[in-house]
Amino acid sequence: MTPSKPRVNLYVLTGNSAGEEAVVVDELSIGRLAECDLTLHDQGVSRRHARLVRQGDELFLEDLGSANGTKLKGQRVQKVRLEDGAVFALGPIELRVRIEAPAPSVAAAPLVEPRVAPARVAAKEGPSLDSAVVTPLSGKDDPHRLPSGVLRYSQPKRGGFYADDLAQRGPLQRVGFFLLVLGIGAGLAYLAFKLAS
Repeated sequence: MTPSKPRVNLYVLTGNSAGEEAVVVDELSIGRLAECDLTLHDQGVSRRHARLVRQGDELFLEDLGSANGTKLKGQRVQKVRLEDGAVFALGPIELRVRIEAPAPSVAAAPLVEPRVAPARVAAKEGPSLDSAVVTPLSGKDDPHRLPSGVLRYSQPKRGGFYADDLAQRGPLQRVGFFLLVLGIGAGLAYLAFKLAS
């Protein structure tokens, strides 16, 4: 019997995607692009920011050349091995990794047919049991149902022309771009005014 690999879960702790979680099977890419395995819609996260890679029973975090860096314990890292419970940051967003040891395998016990005591039913007048309708409990009415573990919050992705590219720029560059667009608009308005006169 082959031992199973430990389960690796990744939890987003902060930002617009707080509460999201993902399972790392072999490799998990993280970034703003929809093609990434875990998409984070936050400024400061690069399009392809980092990835988690499993090598045997070890888990590695690798930065993919991001603009704002990948940090573990406040130190910028390029590639580092992660331990269970490690909290790392992709730009301003914090994530936690949990590595759960596989449950020990137990040999299947032989099935034994349970002995059932004969039912004692007192005969009463009224509707027969054959006409009774049994309806299963729905998930929300089930008293044994456990609450879900992680709250999920979401925020709509802000789209628009150059929205993803501008999110990676500093405030001075964004103001400069805005002034450039405003200048071009004013020039076109002036040209239209002169042509109309």
